[in-house]
Amino acid sequence: MEAGRPILVRYWRGEEPLWSAYWLLGAVGAVVALPLLVLIELFLPWPDERSLTFLVAYTAHAAFTAVAVSRSVNNVSWRIWGLLAVGSIALVGAGILAVWLALLAKLLA
Repeated sequence: MEAGRPILVRYWRGEEPLWSAYWLLGAVGAVVALPLLVLIELFLPWPDERSLTFLVAYTAHAAFTAVAVSRSVNNVSWRIWGLLAVGSIALVGAGILAVWLALLAKLLA
């Protein structure tokens, strides 16, 4: 691992520990973003520019996190941690896909 690389590059390349990629990128990101998604759904007309902008940004964050976690799965001593992390990230991805499909259905209705 080259210490001079920016941290986001190290995450993208899977050079950071799995716990860091999963908890710092995934869990902290979800704790911040998911309540915002709920508030947007409850209080903003859907879809509007703000809600779409947030959804695109959250999707990009989730994609980055999925790449970082999946590339870091070998950075653990117990392989099961990697499988659990990838599985939970896949569930988040399925949830985001469901939001996009619901949005598409609403736009086509």
